[in-house]
Amino acid sequence: MKALILLCMQLISSATLAAGLQSLDDATMSNVTGQAGIAVDLELRINTDENFNPLSNLDYCDGPSNDCRMAFNFHNRNSGGGEWIVWKDLYGTLKINDLRIDAGQTSGNPSGFQDDIANNRFISGTGGGCLLDENLTAEDCYQGALGIPMLSLTFNEDIELFLNIGAVAVEYGPEGYLQDAQSAALGLRIADTGTDGTISDNGFSYGNIHPATIKIGGSMGLYGF
Repeated sequence: MKALILLCMQLISSATLAAGLQSLDDATMSNVTGQAGIAVDLELRINTDENFNPLSNLDYCDGPSNDCRMAFNFHNRNSGGGEWIVWKDLYGTLKINDLRIDAGQTSGNPSGFQDDIANNRFISGTGGGCLLDENLTAEDCYQGALGIPMLSLTFNEDIELFLNIGAVAVEYGPEGYLQDAQSAALGLRIADTGTDGTISDNGFSYGNIHPATIKIGGSMGLYGF
């Protein structure tokens, strides 16, 4: 009997809640606000640890026949059983810190261009009408992009980049990506000039490697219609 009473109370409560729910149209939803946006840290590592050093279990990406490589094979290049461009001794890290994602609304000139260019931005290329609102004239078409909910991306920190390609060579054969028969043509390193730590026999430093920093700041709004 108690179970039946509890079940009836639950059904009555659920019906009461459902009766109080109302659907929201787009205009109402655009005025709904919540907590502040989120901050995102992104990090991509290729054969490195958190200190930008090449991994020891890959023999520090040093010397011939190590696994730290990326190879490109072109379909119409078949000399010697296949031609490969091989990046050897490849390791690096890319870090993007404090990328902020928030919500907002478009205001002012949403395109950031002069008005005459902004007007044409939302004009149909086929019919010539306004894509945002067919009732708007071409001169006022960009006004239809005001007050639209948008995704705001803001970044005002350094991008940290370290990249090492010890050698680049053209290798031949079905498994040319594993070969070390040809001489290297060039190499590449993107980093801060300062390094410290133990210097290996080949002249590379495997201590605390300092990445290059790229300062980027600004905001971008992403919206649709």
